[in-house]
Amino acid sequence: MDYKKIYAIVLHVDTSSNYSQIKDLHIPCLNWSSSGKPDTKCKQVTFEFCPNEPMPSIFSSSVIFSNEKGKTCSTQLDNIVLKFEDIFLPLPGLQAISKTQLFERLWHYIHQQQKMSDTDCRESVCCLNIGEEMFVTIVIGNFHPFLLKKYSKQGIYMKG
Repeated sequence: MDYKKIYAIVLHVDTSSNYSQIKDLHIPCLNWSSSGKPDTKCKQVTFEFCPNEPMPSIFSSSVIFSNEKGKTCSTQLDNIVLKFEDIFLPLPGLQAISKTQLFERLWHYIHQQQKMSDTDCRESVCCLNIGEEMFVTIVIGNFHPFLLKKYSKQGIYMKG
C-alpha cells in the first residue's frame, strides 16, 4: 500500500507488570515527502521505560493511523528489546571518581541500609550450572564494562 500522508497516528507499547505503563504517543500527521528522508528537521520519538522491577524484557508495539482516504489501518511493529545492560544509565559525575571508589561507596551504603532493616537483602534470580570457562566467557563478553578489577580467578562468592 502506498501512503503519501497518514493522519491521527497512535503509537502504542505494551508493558508488563515489571514496568510502568507507557502512555500512547499521538502524532497528528506524517508526510512521506518530508519524513521519508530524515534530516535535521525531523523529530525523534522517545519512549521512557520506568521499571518497577528492573528486568530485561521484550515489549510489543503497534500503530493505528488513518490514510488519505479516511481508512483506519493498524499493524504490529517490531518488538522493543530491553537488554540487561540497557537498564543501567551512566551516573552523572562518574568521571570524578574511579569505579572502585564508586563500588566501595555503594557497598558501604547498601551495607548500612541492610543493618537498619529486618531483611538480609538476598535475592536470587537464577542459578547457572556452568563451568569456569563458560562463566568467564559470559562475564567478559557481557559485563566487561562493569568489571572493577580483573582477577586471575573470577567468580561470585556468596555467604549463605
